[in-house]
Amino acid sequence: MAFLKLKGALGTAVALSAVLLSPMAVAEPTMAQLEKQLNDRNAALLKMQNRVQQQDAAIRDLQGRVQDLSDRLSALEKGGAKPQAPAANPAADQTAKQEPATAPAAPAPESKKASGDPKKLYEEAFTQVRDNDLQKAEAGFLELIKDYPDSDLVPNSYYWLGQIYYKQKQYQKSRENFLNVTKYKNCSKRADSIYKLGAIEELLKNPDKAKKFYQVVINSYKGSTEAVLAQKALDRLK
Repeated sequence: MAFLKLKGALGTAVALSAVLLSPMAVAEPTMAQLEKQLNDRNAALLKMQNRVQQQDAAIRDLQGRVQDLSDRLSALEKGGAKPQAPAANPAADQTAKQEPATAPAAPAPESKKASGDPKKLYEEAFTQVRDNDLQKAEAGFLELIKDYPDSDLVPNSYYWLGQIYYKQKQYQKSRENFLNVTKYKNCSKRADSIYKLGAIEELLKNPDKAKKFYQVVINSYKGSTEAVLAQKALDRLK
């Protein structure tokens, strides 16, 4: 009887072990656990990637310093020892004081353009506009356009020339310069130049042309001050 009980207990234990070890009995991870594992792995990979990038940056910096040091050493080797200053010569110094200084060589004809400053020229001309010295301002802007045609101040120079001629009622010249401004799509004064073209056509008794310019401002520069002014002018001409 005792043997039978023991046998039955062992059979139960074996059956229970089989159930516990069965693949179906192993608890599967939940979706939240899987997401956490994935996030943890991605975070670890990102951290490792950052470390690799930092190490690469440090290596590149070190290589740059080594190259710079190598270049300096090469330059020193090629140049040799730095020459020593010549010994003082009182007699020569006295002669140099007595002799007049040699006049500097005349600058080359193109030195003005090579070493000139279009920004300074523009600022001077703009100051003359504010001072109402329109003749000098005109000359300054014309000089800038002629001598520095590639300067980014050329569009603004055309604009102020247009304003100068407009104030002097030289409408054809004013029109030409405002038209030049419109060729520069990124010029901050393009919208006002187009509006001024409309105003000029209106003054020249060309209302249909004026309307076209005003409409361009309204369509191209919505919400701008120039668009508001153009709309008022357009309403007046209707």
